[in-house]
Amino acid sequence: MGATVSKIQIIYDDDGTPAFALIPYSQYWQIVTETGVAPPNHEGTLDHREPTVPPQVRARLSNGENPTKVYREWRNLTQDELAAKVGMSSGYISQVERGERTFSRKARANVAAALDVTQSDLDPKQ
Repeated sequence: MGATVSKIQIIYDDDGTPAFALIPYSQYWQIVTETGVAPPNHEGTLDHREPTVPPQVRARLSNGENPTKVYREWRNLTQDELAAKVGMSSGYISQVERGERTFSRKARANVAAALDVTQSDLDPKQ
């Protein structure tokens, strides 16, 4: 039977300096999902190609919410802030989020880059 870790453990180096922190996996996974930092791959290195999307974001997308709005809110941006980052009007972003307009190819690329998602992530699911 494997060991059960129920609290954080600190591992010190030879000089008595904290070198590692051992935390329960549930706490580790909570940190990963809340920050959106990709977890290490099977080789122990960070895989930056596929950022971790928190479960609450995935749930909102599964429920059919507009992906631009969901990702914008996940990144803690207002429509005005996103618009300023990509050089377009907040009205345009608002219309896309309400499903009244779609992004041009160039706008989609700019918004995806600003939200750190792929362009296909911004496609509303039909």
